[in-house]
Amino acid sequence: MVALSMKGSGINLEDLQNFFHHNLETITLLSFPLLFLLTIYMLSRPKPVYLVDFSCYLPPSHLKVSVKTLMEHARRAREAGVCWKNKENDYLIEFQQKILERSGLGQETCIPEGLQCFPLQQGMAASRKETAEVIFGALDNLFRNTGVKPGEIGILVVNSSTFNPTPSLASMIVNKYKLRDNIKSLNLGGMGCSAGVIAIDVAKGLLQVHRNTYAIVVSTENITQNLYLGKNKSMLVTNCLFRVGGAAILLSNRSRDRARAKRFRKEIGDVNYTTKSLRAATAFTWRLFQQANKPSDRRFTPKISMVMENGDRVAYSSQEEIHFNAGYLLGVLGDVRREFTGVVYHKVVHSWQWNGAGQAPSGLVEEIADYVRMKEGYAASHWVGPGQGDRPWPEYYELDPVLQIKETHIIGTHLMRPSNQQLNQRSTQSPTQPAKAPNRT
Repeated sequence: MVALSMKGSGINLEDLQNFFHHNLETITLLSFPLLFLLTIYMLSRPKPVYLVDFSCYLPPSHLKVSVKTLMEHARRAREAGVCWKNKENDYLIEFQQKILERSGLGQETCIPEGLQCFPLQQGMAASRKETAEVIFGALDNLFRNTGVKPGEIGILVVNSSTFNPTPSLASMIVNKYKLRDNIKSLNLGGMGCSAGVIAIDVAKGLLQVHRNTYAIVVSTENITQNLYLGKNKSMLVTNCLFRVGGAAILLSNRSRDRARAKRFRKEIGDVNYTTKSLRAATAFTWRLFQQANKPSDRRFTPKISMVMENGDRVAYSSQEEIHFNAGYLLGVLGDVRREFTGVVYHKVVHSWQWNGAGQAPSGLVEEIADYVRMKEGYAASHWVGPGQGDRPWPEYYELDPVLQIKETHIIGTHLMRPSNQQLNQRSTQSPTQPAKAPNRT
């Protein structure tokens, strides 16, 4: 284009050289204001802040309580004279039970140890114990999953609206993890339900000022000290909704963190693609299993949720939840979206298929899911047949020819429904009876 322009205007390369040679001082003087303005812009523009990762606290199983157990605790507390002493106050317990049953909370939410014993332990020691376990549990997971060392953290923002001891929770974290001496730490309190968003905004503002560093935001609430034992119904609602929990969020303004912070959004897209994949995988699985034709064959699954997190496995699933390891995408070569979609198809199958009351061969259950993934065209690139490549062929393929689907497609579409039907029948039999692979005839 430059050559064509020069040719059309009659200007040759020698003319340009002469122009720059004789006007070098003028060009230099004119370039200084441009360089100055560019420098001012680069220094004053908002710096990008990346969400690197986050981690939620996973309480131990002994803290889990059902609605029934909570109601038993409430009645025991009344009988022990701790609260709502008179019989006429039973309506307060009934009110809380209605809230619990309609709140949408599951049967495995957690309350602290201090509220599961009699007499109740609501002192400073019990409250500190709860908060320390939550905060340190979330931070330990965050450091382990990201590989970031505590000494690399330059900013710490802690939010706890109602529990603000001295020394502060921020000081407790600094002391526990031996954070560096010049760390910028803040402890926010009394800000209610908006405190989490405020804490993120504070950390973002500090990252705009302090270059090349990490910021951690920790958000939690203390349950031990905040159990309400009065008669105000509006305040009793908090007893029903708040549970043990907390989160630690890692933010960064380092340019090298851009790739891992942005890859999911860049390669996969926004949440709409994930929702679309879940719906498509569900519809495809239903067609293969022919679930709509015979209600008795169906495994009732009211909803399926996708949870993005970091973990040791690619993904794992319960009946209603699929947990996907977002960090896994960092190591995927090639088409990341295709691999993500393939994993979604595999895990969606587990939400709808029967597993013979847990007694079916694990290979059978997994390979039915693999077949669905392969049938829709999302086979993993590393799948090979026996004796092919340098990857060992899974042992259970050799033991059960029905499972050699990747090489021979021996489980065809016509076998999907009877396979799932037989696993359904096994689900109603004695768990001591060993399950068998479906009969191909």
